[in-house]
Amino acid sequence: VVLCCVVLFSSYQFCCCCSSNVIVKNSWDMRGQERSECLAALAKKGPGGFVVHSSRKSHAVLSFNRPNGQASHFHIEESAQGVYLVKEKMTFLDVTALVQAHMMSVYPTFGIKLVG
Repeated sequence: VVLCCVVLFSSYQFCCCCSSNVIVKNSWDMRGQERSECLAALAKKGPGGFVVHSSRKSHAVLSFNRPNGQASHFHIEESAQGVYLVKEKMTFLDVTALVQAHMMSVYPTFGIKLVG
């Protein structure tokens, strides 16, 4: 029996045994889909529920539900160092890393943890 060790790094899985890389598609990553589809998916989620979708004005948009039932939308920009929310300026390696950080802690900008 051969056991494979898979390490999750951002949006990639890396297998230590066979050195293969597999891209993992997160259910919240709706870039490339119609905005109406993204917002309909968001409407089905509770407080902290979120989606990331494409934008004509920025790299992407992080949309999430606040506890009061209202949706908020934050533009994600890209720089040579990585990606960041326009209102925060904290840079992350990629969109997945940005989302994971916001799922682990309550950031002042949001006032709520994102729920995957």
